[in-house]
Amino acid sequence: MSGVQDYRLYAGSELRLLERSLETPLQAWGDAWAGMPGEFALAARAVGRGERESPAVFHPFTGQGHAGTLHAPDDPAGVWLAWQCFGCAVAALPAGNRLVDATLGAALQALCRGLAVTPDRLAIADVQDRSGAVLLTIDRAGHSLDVLLPAACVASHLPARQPASDVLPPLLLSQARLANLVVLEVTARSASFSVEELMTASAGDILRLDHRVDDPFDIRLAGGGVVGQGLLGRKHDRLAVKFLPLRQEAR
Repeated sequence: MSGVQDYRLYAGSELRLLERSLETPLQAWGDAWAGMPGEFALAARAVGRGERESPAVFHPFTGQGHAGTLHAPDDPAGVWLAWQCFGCAVAALPAGNRLVDATLGAALQALCRGLAVTPDRLAIADVQDRSGAVLLTIDRAGHSLDVLLPAACVASHLPARQPASDVLPPLLLSQARLANLVVLEVTARSASFSVEELMTASAGDILRLDHRVDDPFDIRLAGGGVVGQGLLGRKHDRLAVKFLPLRQEAR
């Protein structure tokens, strides 16, 4: 199959790494802009194709250059920022107050810098394919905000991956270690004996194995698995084993 998928899959370890990477800038943001001290709780989740579960998708952040629209009660960014910066609902803030609007706008800009994303890309309203995006839930003081991080933003917080390729590298047989020596063991079928039988065994006693004379022996790597079967024989003055065809069943 040719071609490489155009979206990035995230392992759980990568999402945890993203959360840890964002803890420091978000805590620095809280120390500078929050009305009271508090820790952030982060949860990152990979977003699938065509998924439309997050409120952030339907309510894009509109604080681009000015904060007037952040003062709307249905703007999730403004609602969350009001609680973080002023400790109250956004509806309780005086409308048209330049100081309030400037604070919300500056806080949003600082939050975007900490996330390595621009305000107009912090959430996207009408996009069918958000491949590689991550939904980041920021919770502090009992208030949460869903942030849709584009793939480029996520990549800035994660170690670079090797580029994917649909072409396998060639196998160089000259570099394969095929000449290494291995130790083979030839084993017969085992038999079970009681401890009493072993303790009373003496010279001349015969232990009967569960292995018939014409049954093949197992050939295995020393300390490893079976690699084949063979028949016990003789070559010159030594015992020898003749390999049988692979997968031959013992009789």
